[in-house]
Amino acid sequence: IKTTFQVDFSGFESQGSWELKAVDSARRDTGTINSWSLTFQ
Repeated sequence: IKTTFQVDFSGFESQGSWELKAVDSARRDTGTINSWSLTFQ
């Protein structure tokens, strides 16, 4: 699955702690995150 999410954070304070979560909400299976990336522009 390749998905891109674009979010507009205009007007929000960027300083502080950030948290990125990945959740597998499907039941009766297992999975592995083989790679990921985070890009700021």
